[in-house]
Amino acid sequence: MRRLAFPLALLFAAAGVLVSLELVGVHVRAHFGGGGDTGLCAAAAGFSCEATSLSAFSEVAGLPIAVLGAGFYAALLMLLPLHRLKPAAFPAVPGVITLASLGAVGYSLVLFAASVFVIGKACPYCMVLYALNFGLAGVALWGHPQGPRAALREVPGLWRRFELWVFAVLVTLGTVGFQGVYAQQSHAAAKARAAAQADPTQPEAGAPVTLDLSGAPSKGPADAPVTIVEFSDFQCPYCRRFTDILEAFAASRTDVRVVFRHYPMDDSCNPQIPRKFHEFACGAARAAVCAQAQGKFWPMHDRLFAQQDKLTASDLQAHAQAVGAELVEFDACMAHPDTAARLRRDIDQGAQVGIEGTPTFFVNGLKFVGGRSPEELTQIVDAARGLPAGSAAPASASPVSGSAR
Repeated sequence: MRRLAFPLALLFAAAGVLVSLELVGVHVRAHFGGGGDTGLCAAAAGFSCEATSLSAFSEVAGLPIAVLGAGFYAALLMLLPLHRLKPAAFPAVPGVITLASLGAVGYSLVLFAASVFVIGKACPYCMVLYALNFGLAGVALWGHPQGPRAALREVPGLWRRFELWVFAVLVTLGTVGFQGVYAQQSHAAAKARAAAQADPTQPEAGAPVTLDLSGAPSKGPADAPVTIVEFSDFQCPYCRRFTDILEAFAASRTDVRVVFRHYPMDDSCNPQIPRKFHEFACGAARAAVCAQAQGKFWPMHDRLFAQQDKLTASDLQAHAQAVGAELVEFDACMAHPDTAARLRRDIDQGAQVGIEGTPTFFVNGLKFVGGRSPEELTQIVDAARGLPAGSAAPASASPVSGSAR
């Protein structure tokens, strides 16, 4: 390998390990609590490390690709010095580096396409890794002792060279080691979350609040003894998970009514959010309001959550058409000031009752932050039914005239 190519390749590989470990931490926070995009991950409207980490593309056979990446770059760090110290004993290392880096470039292109066309958000740390992979490929081709053409000609026959199998073993060992790091971080995060929510069936401190539910879409008996009011955001991945759990739970009970309130987490319609966050959430909320005006709220609700990666203006029109809404009326509603005002009423009420994130829900006026499992919901609802008379927000204080459409 050419003299300058060696330190450059080492630099790229070392940077790859560091960025991959940062992504391991992002993956842990997204899956085991303490998630949310901050810093570089929230630097632009189109960025979201959390959305990428929660997508199917973040793992291979249940293993985070960040762990695989760390193992890959660590293997390069171990393989490169072998060739540098004993070039005659490891002559095929430059070819192996070429093959590995070209494979990494191909994988980067696949993941980038998934970010653009499927996830709809870009992970800035991932993009740094993509750039490092292109840099490695360039260094490998340029730095090959016989030049780029010789490097490419060498690739097909590398499967016969023991250096390739040494690299494969190093990748495996590195991945196993970093998997241990991931497991340790995951365990610590899960333990911390469990400690913070020692009893998830207990509400936030404070007395029950009175909620005006007039005009809000609802499901379940109007006279149900337990009313669950969910403040949610159609672009929030945690809301999607909890909504699925909540709907299945409510469908299994005859004593529960579920009411939906909007709380999109973006500064374009929510003054409580100081920056661009879920850039399509406000438009999706307006679309749901307009679908409700045509009696199509719940089909639109289900479709928006099911297709969180498709919430642009043209996507919303397609969703409206798919649920059977009249498009001329829908478009007029989307542009009408009354729609924004209707949405703002939900947001203002959410702010009044202290909502800071989604999902947040109220059970007979008692506040719960974050999602819950079906078993935890069962305990919460059963406890609500057993509360002394008058300790929860009475039905008269929380109108039950919301539309069930």
